[in-house]
Amino acid sequence: VEGFGDVGVLLGRAGESVDAPVEVGATGESERATAAARAVGEGMMARDNESAQVVLLGVNPGAESQVSTVPEKLFQGDVAVGWCREDLSEALEIMGGNEELFDRWCEAMSSSEFLPGDNERALVLGSGLAESLLVSVGDEVSVRVVRAEAGEGFEQGEVSQRRLEVTGLVRVGNPEVDERVAYVHRETLQGMLGTDGPNEIVVLLDDISHLEEARDHARSALAGTAGIDVLTWSERNPALHSLIEMGAGSNDLVYFI
Repeated sequence: VEGFGDVGVLLGRAGESVDAPVEVGATGESERATAAARAVGEGMMARDNESAQVVLLGVNPGAESQVSTVPEKLFQGDVAVGWCREDLSEALEIMGGNEELFDRWCEAMSSSEFLPGDNERALVLGSGLAESLLVSVGDEVSVRVVRAEAGEGFEQGEVSQRRLEVTGLVRVGNPEVDERVAYVHRETLQGMLGTDGPNEIVVLLDDISHLEEARDHARSALAGTAGIDVLTWSERNPALHSLIEMGAGSNDLVYFI
């Protein structure tokens, strides 16, 4: 990405939080932006007899917290424990009616964490996904993805499988996230996919009025680069765009995919 100017700076440093003025258009004005890199893939997740198709987001927790509010939406404390006892009561039957075991299982949700750095197997689920799989914090699930690249004894297109540990739950309030998305460490997902780096860059602007200008500038800078699309947050997630229009947020994102 060298030679792309400010876009190259964002792409080159997006593995960490970026917080520096960058030029967003031909006007010569500067806009403050923050970028984070992600590895993104689709896969299957299973726990005992339950399974679900998921969107896996491999992130750097510190960088992700600078471009997304999801890490702040941890589902924990008494609210999470109460939800578990009511909405996941099916698990009590699976546990043979052992209420003491079920209570301990639900209490584990109070210690929800967003991808602790000392656990490369850490996994964070949306609350709806946790309900579908009947899992709590501390449980292990099997995650399968299709390899994007060959390596480590795998061929491209083969299924890569790994057991990961649920360390946290999030509740965003949107079914597309709560029922389908799971977060893992970026290096962990890249290892499963067989890729060397991220396949998505998220850029957060301080001023939404410069959104289209920033997108157009990035598209121009990256013109002719195969396999790269530049989309605004609303273009990437049209179903979620209504949340902004209803006053759910004031910032917007530009994705480099």
